Amino acid sequence: MVRNRNFGAIIIGGPAGYGIIRGGWFLGKAFSLSGLYVHIYREYPSLIQGGHNFAEVVFSPEPIHSHWPTVDMVIAFDERAIKRQVDKIEPGGVLMYDSTRIKAEPYIRNKDVQELPIPFTKLLRENELPKITMNVLSLGATLYLLRFDIELLHKAIRKIFAGREKIIEMNIKAANVGMQYAEEYCGCRIDLPFKPNINAEPKTLISGNEAISLGAIAGGVTFYSAYPMTPASPILHYLVNKQYDTDMIVIQPENEIAAILQAIGASYAGARAMTATSGGGFSLMTEALGLAAMSETPIVIVLAQRQGPSTGLATHTSQGDLRFVLHASQGEFPRFVIAPGDVNEAFFYTQVALNLAEKYQVPVILIEDKHLGEDWWTTDEDFSRNMIPIERGKLYDSWDVKANGKYKRFKITEDGVSPRVILGTKNAIVKADGNEHTEEGYTSENPDLVVAMNDKRWRKFEYMKREMRKYNPVKIHGDEDARICAIGWGSTKGVIIDAMKLLNDDGIKTKFMQVIFMSPFPDKEVSDFVNSCDQVIDIENNKTSQLAGLVREHTGYYIEHRINKYNGRMFNQLELYEMLKRVIK
Repeated sequence: MVRNRNFGAIIIGGPAGYGIIRGGWFLGKAFSLSGLYVHIYREYPSLIQGGHNFAEVVFSPEPIHSHWPTVDMVIAFDERAIKRQVDKIEPGGVLMYDSTRIKAEPYIRNKDVQELPIPFTKLLRENELPKITMNVLSLGATLYLLRFDIELLHKAIRKIFAGREKIIEMNIKAANVGMQYAEEYCGCRIDLPFKPNINAEPKTLISGNEAISLGAIAGGVTFYSAYPMTPASPILHYLVNKQYDTDMIVIQPENEIAAILQAIGASYAGARAMTATSGGGFSLMTEALGLAAMSETPIVIVLAQRQGPSTGLATHTSQGDLRFVLHASQGEFPRFVIAPGDVNEAFFYTQVALNLAEKYQVPVILIEDKHLGEDWWTTDEDFSRNMIPIERGKLYDSWDVKANGKYKRFKITEDGVSPRVILGTKNAIVKADGNEHTEEGYTSENPDLVVAMNDKRWRKFEYMKREMRKYNPVKIHGDEDARICAIGWGSTKGVIIDAMKLLNDDGIKTKFMQVIFMSPFPDKEVSDFVNSCDQVIDIENNKTSQLAGLVREHTGYYIEHRINKYNGRMFNQLELYEMLKRVIK
């Protein structure tokens, strides 16, 4: 099969329990180690076994940020996968399936599809291989069809299972069995306009949640507490495996209320603390969020959005929680809300969030979504070169009464930030209170003091605005002189950039503003951008265009043209390109 676009796309589909997502990751890992750019988009139901899972692996010699609606090949591990995915196969593409158990003919009748039946189950039995290696066997056959060197897969297996020789040997054997069967019995091939280079500089394949976890480590987190909730759970899984290498304490408590309270307690004691959850868990955390604000205890919360309300679509993506995090908890208090758009930003802004939390003694919410958190991308970024110095603000490990006077935890200061000490510091008695309080920390209902303390806390906000501007609160992508403009946030970044490339091929020049800081909101930067455009198009994964509402609230500019998707799935680049074409004047 020959085509002129410069990337390949393969779907692996089947029930949970067959290593579907893992198989996609294996394939993506093999491509990334050969210098190709990779994006792995995945979907799965909230089931331990059964249902329909699939991973779409897109790979290219050029940067790729999003998936495509059609693919060159589908690897199916049950009939449901064929039924669900066969119409995505491009004319002349390949359907590979387990002919031991599956009948494909009813689903491919009258379709321009090359059929590749492989008796996976039989081959595993004959070669004394466990069922878990079926996905790797299929990948061996896949590399033959692509005319790619099987050593690509061998290299990935050795790297993934380094130090586990028996597992390496078993998986390499499975890959070879698949390749040899395809070589002997398969008459079909997939012709791509590029070949990977097995000796190329490997690229890092990483998910947003893994990047956040690495950012937490680089940012000096010493205490992490979280209750598992999709799609934030991988952060807990990653960090619990790294705690002994990093001197980090990682705890899974009984629920999200305990998770945030433990993090607040750890921070109060002087640790650098973080937690993560999804919308339902964040709902439980909101009362304690107010406690962190009133006690001016630094904390970072990662909110990984999924489709709601209620349980909604527990394993699908959304951008529906933006307004929620901006206004969550009782009363009024300053907070940072930061929305990274890719894995590089997830790593960087996690470090920024940790610094800002301690520097201003406020809650910082890092808002992502299932798409950014759980899907994978390659990056050319060397994270070790993107680390920033740890800033702990006004945190003292000693207190000089003669020089500084009596210690007051909530001392009224010009910038609103009071001195913190590590518990047990000599000459400093720390009193904390969830009620309104005096400078020393004693509960008070004095109306003048209530005003003074509110003003103290809110005085931080002006300094927070200035600080925000040090960290690129917005980014402009595309043609700076373009008058047709898109605006978006979070994980829509990648697909907007890819769709803009397609528009550029049509001779349509565009630019895109990615808003990263939601609180404080970069009103001047956004206002300057929208007023430089003839047409502004808001693009979001929610129903109500929440960013567009913020733009109007802070700048007075009403964005008329809006593109929304809210079925729990991310835009693909062709879909968004076609939507933009219909809107562009």
